[in-house]
Amino acid sequence: MIFHTDGDTEEYIANQKYKAKFSEVMPNSQVKPSNRIDAGYAFDSESQIVYMFGGHSDETSLDLNDFWQFNLRTQCWSIVHEESSI
Repeated sequence: MIFHTDGDTEEYIANQKYKAKFSEVMPNSQVKPSNRIDAGYAFDSESQIVYMFGGHSDETSLDLNDFWQFNLRTQCWSIVHEESSI
């Protein structure tokens, strides 16, 4: 995915206190969500938990509506709500 930014956006990003830092994470849990694209994500910086909702299955081409959380401190996935009918 390519994003085009103008000078105002680049300046805004450059002046932010927090900078993105990416590193590979190897989950410690046996339970994990299936492969997917187009999922929704949210991050709670206090609890260090990433939430993930739904998306589109890479394997079955179906829409997903399950809800997961990934704890960055323990490096474990857990299901918040299993998939239900839409």
